[in-house]
Amino acid sequence: MTDPVPPADLSDSSVPSDLPPPSSETAAPPDTPAPPDPNAAHLIKYSILTPHGRLNGQLAIPVGATMGLGELAFNAMGVGEQLVRMGVDYSEKLGREISCCKGCGACCRQVVPLSPPEALMIADLVAGARSPRNSILALRFSAAESVLKQAGLTNRFATTPETDAAGMELARNYFLLNMACPFLEEESCSIHPYRPSMCREYLVTSPAAWCASPYAHTIERVPVSVRLSRSLALLTGELLEEPPRLIPLTLAVQFARENKPLATRQWEAKPMIERLIELMSAA
Repeated sequence: MTDPVPPADLSDSSVPSDLPPPSSETAAPPDTPAPPDPNAAHLIKYSILTPHGRLNGQLAIPVGATMGLGELAFNAMGVGEQLVRMGVDYSEKLGREISCCKGCGACCRQVVPLSPPEALMIADLVAGARSPRNSILALRFSAAESVLKQAGLTNRFATTPETDAAGMELARNYFLLNMACPFLEEESCSIHPYRPSMCREYLVTSPAAWCASPYAHTIERVPVSVRLSRSLALLTGELLEEPPRLIPLTLAVQFARENKPLATRQWEAKPMIERLIELMSAA
């Protein structure tokens, strides 16, 4: 019978071990959650069916991110641009070429209806312009506000027209003022990369010159079945629990000035964007 092997003396540093040396830091309990990853993001996939095909894509939203309405509008422009591109492709397949060109600013004297998020986006653009351009733009918007007030149109734009006929009459009265967009310079858009959705959607295949007298000619527009401004207006109405409304571009700065709490308010980004995609999909 052999003698039992004595237990190893663990206090002896000569005992070989594959274990790492003890750390001077206190180990976290095994159930301690890992710190949040600053690069983590929700991936929102969307599929919007239109008469011209299906638009598929995805948006990455940082986990826990919040967003204001102006920022929402800015980030949604890319999706709206893709929907417009589908309408352009459809028209070109039918042999209808886009007649719009640089230097043709006829459409920039028509009313441009904006959703509240787009109005806040435009106001941010004016406020963020470098001096002296910001002062020039502020003066142009102030002049437009005065013209609309003197014409008795400001209050009429405060609510959405009840009928299409009333909306058309209001748009015609605006056009008769012959008031250029504050961003129009040398008959071209000075904020073309940042223009709102309605400007992106207003593309024609009829002669461009006809847009200078749209009530004397039949203007053939590129078909865009999903209006981003409408979806943004509906979403804003839901968030604020009030009827949706549209604001003329020329009153965007006034709208932001009169709604300062709204301009700075934040919402959780993920559900807000998901709801916007739902509204666009249902359009």
